[in-house]
Amino acid sequence: MNHWRCSTALIWKIPDELLGLIFDYLCDVEPRVYRKSRVPISLRLSAVCSHWRFIMLSTPWYWTKISVRCTSTRGILPEFHLLQLFLERSKENLLDLNVSFPISGFHTQELILQLFKMLAAQAHRWNSLEIFATQSQHLCLLRHPYISSCLELTSLTLRGVLDSQEGPAMNFVPMPKLKSFIPRVFNRPLRPDSSFPWHQLTKLSLDCWSLSDLSFVGLCKNLLHLRISVDYDSEMTPPRVPKAPVPSVLEQPRMLTLVLSPSEPKTRFVEIVLDLFAMPALAHLEVEGDTSEQADHGAADWPFGIMDVLIERDLFPLTTLAIHNISISENDLTTFLRKTPSLTTLSIQEAQFEGSFEKQISSPISINFMRSLCAVSGEEHSSTEAQLLPNLTTLYLTIYKEFSDEAFTDMIHSRWGDEDHSLTQESSISRLKEVVAHLGDQDISLSKRDSDSTKLKALSTLQHQGLFIEVVDSGDYVYLD
Repeated sequence: MNHWRCSTALIWKIPDELLGLIFDYLCDVEPRVYRKSRVPISLRLSAVCSHWRFIMLSTPWYWTKISVRCTSTRGILPEFHLLQLFLERSKENLLDLNVSFPISGFHTQELILQLFKMLAAQAHRWNSLEIFATQSQHLCLLRHPYISSCLELTSLTLRGVLDSQEGPAMNFVPMPKLKSFIPRVFNRPLRPDSSFPWHQLTKLSLDCWSLSDLSFVGLCKNLLHLRISVDYDSEMTPPRVPKAPVPSVLEQPRMLTLVLSPSEPKTRFVEIVLDLFAMPALAHLEVEGDTSEQADHGAADWPFGIMDVLIERDLFPLTTLAIHNISISENDLTTFLRKTPSLTTLSIQEAQFEGSFEKQISSPISINFMRSLCAVSGEEHSSTEAQLLPNLTTLYLTIYKEFSDEAFTDMIHSRWGDEDHSLTQESSISRLKEVVAHLGDQDISLSKRDSDSTKLKALSTLQHQGLFIEVVDSGDYVYLD
């Protein structure tokens, strides 16, 4: 701090309007109020000089992201002091709260009760709330008599490892504006009830320990985004599955995110959920591999059965597909893409591995796959094989195995056409608008590279004609001009 105060750098000449934008960016991060060696960014900025302090104190929004972490044996009194400071400086603005309760035995119940009272007094200001609970009673913060309602709460996340023998009941107070619900209690599924505002939710996240009864998901008639995750090592007890002859129809969901595990038994949970609910309006599908288990178990495989059933049963008009950290071969990817000609956006991030798992991982973005994306005229391909992804306009690639500058640039040129757009019109193929390619990263380089810098440089012409294109090689931006 002393170095900053004594500095004669140009930073002191930055206009207040620009400083405000910088402070907006710095303060708009995951809330942290206290950590052993990390002072909250709001406090750090306000301590630099009197002028910065004036800006910080005159903008209550900078103090609305609050994290209270009571998980240390060192005591939680510093947490109380900082919590009170942030509550005062945030004025009456809505709050984004992150609360971690202590492991049983670390602190007296009197201190926990004091924390409850401080937080409950601000329940009318909660905008988002994330609780990490270690005892079932910690969820009482959301019940009578501590609070009567959460009038402004829009997002609720529940995490933790509970001490109870059975899943706790929800029985929460009214939340008339709640839109997002993420229950991820590790070892005891919550027992849902009909008083919870399921019909309001637009985003819901489910994993093996979310809910003891999945039938309540059918009440989410306004749901737009469903996330299904199987990313825990705990032994799974399957939730109660409602008996229905046909899947319940969720008319509204536009986005489905699947986070898959290398463990086959846990992937079964995804099948359970998708067997229960049909989503005919789905437009955005994300399939991600759980990276927390990759070091020990390798990458998750592409779920063939799940995807085939989903596509053929629901017949949804898929426009966006993202496949990240999934082991899938080039042929299997191509086969699936031929079933989704409506795609306009495709994002593929290859699973990266070094060591024993590297040879076991299938990487789809081969040179042949790149060539299969090339636009071809009607007479150039057989009548039995349609053009792959004729509506593609946006392409994001993260590649770790092999890359050919020539195949990449040929594909882009074929989907752009010449200046009078003749190729695009003749072949009825949508023109590319955006292409982003990351070749390896700062830690891992490409295994195989067929390099030709003149080919990439030639793409600068398309840039000037309106195509957005970005190439990042091993973490460094490639300048095409």
